[in-house]
Amino acid sequence: MPKILHDAAHAIMGKGVPESSAWAMATSTLQKAKELKPGSNKPTKLGVKRGKMSRKQRHAHPLAIGGAAKRPSLGRPAR
Repeated sequence: MPKILHDAAHAIMGKGVPESSAWAMATSTLQKAKELKPGSNKPTKLGVKRGKMSRKQRHAHPLAIGGAAKRPSLGRPAR
């Protein structure tokens, strides 16, 4: 079983979801994200790569997305 599937299922179970439902939800979500191969629990190259990352690294959001690092928004003051 891939590490990313194990981590995702346990994160869902931690929110009070029954175990069987948590595994199904985790599998479905990871297949949609192209981290598991369709119709199986085998990881893709992306799934293996993301399975080696910590949860904090997987959820990191680069500042440069959307040009936020280039210019400040009109709605907030410059830093």
